[in-house]
Amino acid sequence: TALDSWGRLDVVVNNAGIARDRMLVNLSEDDWDQVLQVHLKSTFLVTQRAARHWRERTKAGETVDARVVNTVSSVGLYGHVGQSNYGAAKAAIGSFTITACMELGRYGATVNALCPTALTPMTEAVGLADTDDARAGALDPSWVSPALVWLASPLSQDVTGRVIVAS
Repeated sequence: TALDSWGRLDVVVNNAGIARDRMLVNLSEDDWDQVLQVHLKSTFLVTQRAARHWRERTKAGETVDARVVNTVSSVGLYGHVGQSNYGAAKAAIGSFTITACMELGRYGATVNALCPTALTPMTEAVGLADTDDARAGALDPSWVSPALVWLASPLSQDVTGRVIVAS
């Protein structure tokens, strides 16, 4: 749609996600596959499509200044009971981010990951809702979007291959 509407693509934010929380002994193979497909495979497919566009522009002699921002989770960094599929997918996206930055830099693209840490309906399930008032202020979701906007902007052109926790 971006290419059809504007003829170019400058920023990709990979933020798709689902949860299929189950203890490992009760986790179905289908729930494992669904979570990895939505999180990891979609990140790969969208990034690959964008990378091909940026490579074509570079080969045509154009200057590219592009961004990929992937979302990860602290569950991928530290784990959480009942979320082995989700944690594995988010950890893999972190690793994908680091490798993709090495490959896409030649086409003028940076690739980073954002680890939003905020009090939301989704985090209620992992016990962050019982946080004290001082910590709750730091975990307000409004702190996440400025980090995302910065990573998507030219101001972050020298930052790539990073996983940034935003809270």
